[in-house]
Amino acid sequence: MLITEATVSTGRAVRHLVQLCRHIDEIAGQHPGMDATVDWSDGAGEATFGGAAALCAFRATPDALILRAEAADIEHLNRITRLVGDRLELIGRHDRLTVNWQPAHR
Repeated sequence: MLITEATVSTGRAVRHLVQLCRHIDEIAGQHPGMDATVDWSDGAGEATFGGAAALCAFRATPDALILRAEAADIEHLNRITRLVGDRLELIGRHDRLTVNWQPAHR
């Protein structure tokens, strides 16, 4: 399993987490071929792509949104990190959010 993480500094992590999950869920509803399932609460969430080929977990802290992407291969990992990162940066453009993925330290 390949794993990468990103810590996105923001004082509005819960707000951005909910917006990101809703956005991914809406896109998946409009594009069934995307094959994504999203679950979330106010402080945590998870998006599963391609059945279980890749997933991204989200966790809000008081000063950051923590993202953790996992996939069986580099193709799926690149796809999920690009999708999640691009969407979060779009949603958080007014706060100038930047997503920088780094290999996870297990």
